[in-house]
Amino acid sequence: MTRSGRRLAITDNNLLVNFVDAGQAELLSRYCQDKILISPSVIEPTEVYPFLSPPTSEFNIIIHKAQLALARHARLTAQGETPDPPDALLQRRAMFRLEYLSARNTLWETVELTEDDARYRYTLQQDPRMKRLKRRQADAECLSLAHRRGLTLLTDDQPVVDAAGLLGVTTLRTCGLLIEMVNAGLLSAGDAASLFNGVMVDQLNFSARRKRGGARERLVLTAHPLSCQWVLDAR
Repeated sequence: MTRSGRRLAITDNNLLVNFVDAGQAELLSRYCQDKILISPSVIEPTEVYPFLSPPTSEFNIIIHKAQLALARHARLTAQGETPDPPDALLQRRAMFRLEYLSARNTLWETVELTEDDARYRYTLQQDPRMKRLKRRQADAECLSLAHRRGLTLLTDDQPVVDAAGLLGVTTLRTCGLLIEMVNAGLLSAGDAASLFNGVMVDQLNFSARRKRGGARERLVLTAHPLSCQWVLDAR
């Protein structure tokens, strides 16, 4: 994607929730200059809150957990007990996700799957070069749609990135995407660094740590110079 010629993008759940749970979902559609495309395995539009049964789509699982926590708290309170308050971060994440669900056709839209899409997803899951996608329907679904429809795939999942490389599908990770957003004038370098390092990683526990050569490293978005760098993790 470039500022002069951005392509339509589809996002998987692990990248989408970094922005949604941080209250910054609008950045995705502003950067792409269009609605983000989302597959049914990520958000199934027929699943309506409050859920009467556990949702199947990845995005809605946290909302359901928050719903159950509130129901349990209300039940115990009604029984005269004094339960601990529901987890504040869980409830906050659920609130932002519910707001995002209500923004369908404004910030995002569902990709309608065809029979050919489903068959191609299955084909990718059986491809011996992509063994790590075999039991991961949502990831394979996003990749298959990106490939068949010429979309950029927004993902932080390494097996998906590896598989996308085999197919020639363009991918963008969260840190690199934030840099693209800075270059597009959507936020300052300092704000991007604070959003990634302070909110997504520290508050929301986005996985940005690894072990390499016996040392623990952390991925950091630096403002000066503007880059994504692996540094020694002091934690």
